[in-house]
Parts: sequence; structure tokens; C-alpha cells
Amino acid sequence: MRRRVALVLLVGLVTFTAAPAHADHTDLIDLDDVGGLLDLEEVRFRHDGGPYAWVFRTFAEWTTKKIWDEGFFVVRLDTMGSPEADYLALLRSTGKQMQGELFRVRWDGSQKHIRSVDAWRAGRAGAGIEVPARFLTFGFHRTSFFWWTTSLVTSARCRTPCIDAVPDEGAIEQLLVEPVEPVEPVDG
Repeated sequence: MRRRVALVLLVGLVTFTAAPAHADHTDLIDLDDVGGLLDLEEVRFRHDGGPYAWVFRTFAEWTTKKIWDEGFFVVRLDTMGSPEADYLALLRSTGKQMQGELFRVRWDGSQKHIRSVDAWRAGRAGAGIEVPARFLTFGFHRTSFFWWTTSLVTSARCRTPCIDAVPDEGAIEQLLVEPVEPVEPVDG
């Protein structure tokens, strides 16, 4: 229970407001600009008709044991056209493997766990998370959604969390294959 509370607090700590920025690419390269084990070098976004997937690559190599309870990757999704994220996809270590969790962000900022999602290691310096579109609710007649990512780690070197946002500012606009038909928003 204490870990879940700490996890929710940690995710809340790194919730940034980001003004959306349009980009034509979805493979993002980042500078070696943040101290810590999870300084992001690249974030790749797969959107080829299957579930949406993000693969994080860091400058340093790490193990699932090394980042257990200390390192996290977060994907924020704006699917409703609101100024804040509507969903958070959290990628974390269990000490032995990577685990993915999807949360719905409610109107008051609290988060509701939706479900576990696929997660994996991507070599010695990476990990990935997959979120099927069917788990997300999109706003009325949406033709796109926005996403942005963050890595964070606490350690002896990063006594306060070392946080790396990709992109550094704003968000990536991702076009939907087809506009979404109107649905009633769900705030479970």
C-alpha cells in the first residue's frame, strides 16, 4: 500500500502543464541534459495500426533491479482536448521485469487505475510500453491527440528526482486514423 501511495505521489509530482506543439515526426532525440541513470536519449513512438507504443532509450545502461522503486517512465496523453493529460501510462520496474499501468486522470487531478498494459525491456538501456487505443476515450470528433513523456529517477546522485521531459517543451500531436465519433466522456 505504501508503494502504491508513493507511486501515485511520484506520478503527481511530475505532472507538468504543457502547451501542445505540432511535429511531423514521432521519433524524438534528446540531449544528454539531465543527471541520473534515466536521462533520455531517444523516445520512439509506434503508431503503425497496432497499439500505440513508446520505447524509451537512455544514455546509460541499467537493470530492472537497479531502478526498482527508484526509476520510472511516464507517458501523458491528452485525448479530450483539455489543457492537462487525460491518461497517464506508467512504466516501472518490479525488480525483475518492467510493468506497465494505465491511469485515467480525473477532473480534480486524482488518478484512477484502469488496467495493466504490456511493458518490456528494450536492450540494456531501454524499455517500452504499449497502450491499445480501445482503452482510451477520445473527445468529440477528435482528429488527433497529444502526448509527452518523462523519465524520473531518485538515487544517491539524484536525491531530488532527476526528471527528463521529451519533448523538452510542449507535446507531440498524433493524428488519428479516422475522426472519433462522439462519445460521452467517462470519468471513472
